[in-house]
Amino acid sequence: MCMKILSGKSLAQVDPDQEEEEASAEELAEMDSFLIGACEDVISALASALGGDFAKPFSQFLPLISQYYVSGRWLSQFRIFINHFQGAKRAPADRSSAIGSFGEIITGLKGSITEYTPVSILHFLY
Repeated sequence: MCMKILSGKSLAQVDPDQEEEEASAEELAEMDSFLIGACEDVISALASALGGDFAKPFSQFLPLISQYYVSGRWLSQFRIFINHFQGAKRAPADRSSAIGSFGEIITGLKGSITEYTPVSILHFLY
């Protein structure tokens, strides 16, 4: 479910039956941020609970979380992970939340994060 939410494809994010008048753009963005933050918390908790055993599953979540703290410029230049998110503009709160979650994940994974270091450094630089 978290993979769907972080991809922006959960039913709550793409409900075709929802009328535009039901919720303003601000309300939708706030709900989206809440869902994303909750998923980041779940992933952080999994990393803390499973430690190094979470390193392999983390590879599936890394590109999804990264889209929230990587600038659109970086994605368009390198196209490493998620091409369909090129140029996506994210709220500063989403970026801040993603960076904090990534810090918690690093703490949980401990030494197992090493294999992701080169990619992670690029994300934080751009």
